[in-house]
Amino acid sequence: ELIQLPRTRAGLFSPDKRYLAYHIRNQADRADNGLWLLDLQSADLEPEPLPFFGAYRWRDDVHLVYIPFDPEAAGLIFYEYNVSTGRSRPLFPKDGKRLKLSIANNEWQLSPDGSKIALLAANGTSLDGIWLIELGGR
Repeated sequence: ELIQLPRTRAGLFSPDKRYLAYHIRNQADRADNGLWLLDLQSADLEPEPLPFFGAYRWRDDVHLVYIPFDPEAAGLIFYEYNVSTGRSRPLFPKDGKRLKLSIANNEWQLSPDGSKIALLAANGTSLDGIWLIELGGR
């Protein structure tokens, strides 16, 4: 056993298995809730909180693509977070405006090379097909 974590959910290992991203919720201390990153090669195995909350997928060994959770938003935007630098940048749309679209049941995935996102689109309670979004070069 390396570490004990309370009520972790949606744990995803980076492709090289160095990092584990996960979220914690429903903790008595609100500071314990949120998205966390654990560097499995760190000597102290101390998880660090991520500066955003939302859906996420690994793009490569050090980049998380995420959609910030905002229940008031009319649409979505994809960001990329670099775990090495701690910086985020908008991926799509590049202008930072939200795409008038919603994702059904968190059904989205990055292509193996990280250049595209496939998602199951929803329009209210109806499905709106599978969309493919080009992210372009890095």
